[in-house]
Amino acid sequence: MNGPASRCLHKLLRSKDWRNTKFRTMVSEAFECKSQWEARLSSPIFEKLRMNEYFVELDRKFSNELRGSALDVDIFANNVKNETDAEHMEELLHKLRRTPHTVHTAPSTGHAVVRAMLEHGQVDHLLAMLDDRINYGLFLDNYTQVLALDTFLEKGEEAAAARVASHLMLQEETEPLAVSLGSLAVWRFWSGGMEGWEVDKEAEEEEVIRVRVKMVPNNYTDDHFDLREPDKIIGKTMFYLGGLGNGDVLDKSLMAMGLKLMGREEELGEFVKECGGKSLAVSVVEGLGKVGEGIEGVELDMKVELENAAKATVEKCQEGLINKQVDLYKNWNKSRDDQLQKHYEDMKRSARVESIEQTKKDLKEKEEGLFFFDNFDKLEMEKEEKSRAWLRTFPKKTWGLGPSSYNPKKPRTEESQAKLARWQRRELKRGPPK
Repeated sequence: MNGPASRCLHKLLRSKDWRNTKFRTMVSEAFECKSQWEARLSSPIFEKLRMNEYFVELDRKFSNELRGSALDVDIFANNVKNETDAEHMEELLHKLRRTPHTVHTAPSTGHAVVRAMLEHGQVDHLLAMLDDRINYGLFLDNYTQVLALDTFLEKGEEAAAARVASHLMLQEETEPLAVSLGSLAVWRFWSGGMEGWEVDKEAEEEEVIRVRVKMVPNNYTDDHFDLREPDKIIGKTMFYLGGLGNGDVLDKSLMAMGLKLMGREEELGEFVKECGGKSLAVSVVEGLGKVGEGIEGVELDMKVELENAAKATVEKCQEGLINKQVDLYKNWNKSRDDQLQKHYEDMKRSARVESIEQTKKDLKEKEEGLFFFDNFDKLEMEKEEKSRAWLRTFPKKTWGLGPSSYNPKKPRTEESQAKLARWQRRELKRGPPK
């Protein structure tokens, strides 16, 4: 379904009522780790934190003073409570990425960003940030991969789930639970017609001002991060995730369809010969075109089998992933508190040093006032020396020294050169006797 009807349905699914609706998920309710995640808010830093004022302060730090820190952004990201805070968090993450402090970004920051975006329905913004790795530096960890995939799959967001699954391929992730859910996501997206990869593109184009420029064409592509076409991205994701399995019919079927979507016909032909007809699902064989002619596939429902495989992986791996994440939450909270305490101690030390320096300055000025007359001669000599040093900084006068029409210089006579006594000058002034 394309056109206005599709966009209206998409906007309806993005509404708050839809986000608040409860869905059945593949993972259990315990996987959300709500109590352990909310334990971070018990830290004193979050108790009286006013997010609007804090955002203004951080924005001023990054924009004017250029001294915003990764710890500040981490605190903000872990205290997001509404959509406005989520938008501000996105802006701060972009500004942090443009400073040297981005190397100190804590793992808890990206985790908090993903959870906040999912909680407040900012799906489009989350996917955009994940795709723009240079400007945001946002990457999924093992837990958020599963959380995002499970959320999108159970809410019918196959396109969003497939885009998240593609990041498993880009980051070369091997978490079994994420791989299982990612395989289901890309298959659902492909079998559903691969619609909705780009969301609200028309709304974005309205705000774009296009400028024609001449650029040198770059014909090189790394066939990985440079991929832009959905077919090739989904194809490579299928091939990668299928290769991480145990080599059964599901995995080989995913790999074969992945090669088909990537357009690698020669590799696909060799792969089908190696696998044999009984190693691929009938639905995949039918989608291979000429390569699949004459091959007898296995009758099975790929969608159902992938769902069963995902549920089995959830039962097997869920508890271990939960325990690891709970330990990470404790470590992140402790690390954040330790950094805050260290920052507080550094501020106290700086304040004490500044206070001592100010006290020394005040005592010196007071001493100079008390012993002013005793040190008067010394001060006068220093003043004279400073004046001479200042005069030495002037450039030498090399112009207007010789005689000219503007500066006539009369030659000295012998009489003017002779030094007359006072009485002689008086007699010359009176003149001869009358």
